Amino acid sequence: MQELQLLRDKLDMLMKKYSLLQTENARLKETVKVQLQTIDIQNARLATQEEQIQLMQFGQVITAPEERAMVRQQLDTVIGSIDQILNALND
Repeated sequence: MQELQLLRDKLDMLMKKYSLLQTENARLKETVKVQLQTIDIQNARLATQEEQIQLMQFGQVITAPEERAMVRQQLDTVIGSIDQILNALND
């Protein structure tokens, strides 16, 4: 009789753990979904900014060192933002 009760107790414990794992799994799936949406948004922003940069390059030749520095700084900012998002997604 004690063995049967022990098995029931173990089963109850396993069922509780299973329920907790299901809840955690659902939460993690939602987190992944949100992160994938964030990646899609950032990729769209990146594509738009790349197009703008290409238009700038085709529209005018950047010859002044100040202009080059400004464009380089803008690119560094965009790349830095993307890196931060990717790092956040990996954490």
